[in-house]
Amino acid sequence: MTNLLSDTEMTSQQREYTETIRRSAESLLLLINDVLDFSKVEARKLIFETIDFNIQETIEGSLELLAETAQGKNIELAGFVLADVPTQLRGDPGRLRQVFVNLVSNAVKFTEYGEVVVSVANLAETETHVDLRFEVRDTGIGIPAEVQTRLFQVFSQGGQFHHAQVRRHRPGPGHFQAV
Repeated sequence: MTNLLSDTEMTSQQREYTETIRRSAESLLLLINDVLDFSKVEARKLIFETIDFNIQETIEGSLELLAETAQGKNIELAGFVLADVPTQLRGDPGRLRQVFVNLVSNAVKFTEYGEVVVSVANLAETETHVDLRFEVRDTGIGIPAEVQTRLFQVFSQGGQFHHAQVRRHRPGPGHFQAV
């Protein structure tokens, strides 16, 4: 519906609001898909797509979803796909976007000032495969070392120390999700 609205005459402020509605709807759809995918993982029925996609467009589109939130907190959000990363890949861009948005949105959520910087680097490449490193760095509060070992366990909580520190600034359960 926002696409139809965008085709009408609007002021710049109305166009900005319409774009915000569109991005918010996309974010909500991603959240719903995350819940549905978790159910599929538990039932061992998750299927990965194998299609051609542009890594630059996938990363930029993911960052666009979070740009307004970062801007609202006066946090710089930057992304870099290094020059040696092949632009055209074959895989599941939807799953990649899902994981990437989850990681970056957590970085934005727990960063009060400064920046969130994401980068994609080429670790190794053959004629048919490429190993990429996706890195999300931020100036947020950090995670205590004793909690880091539990991060990628399904629905592991960050621990009392971490929760006490985070809850002063952000409400919520503070769960970390396996990716």
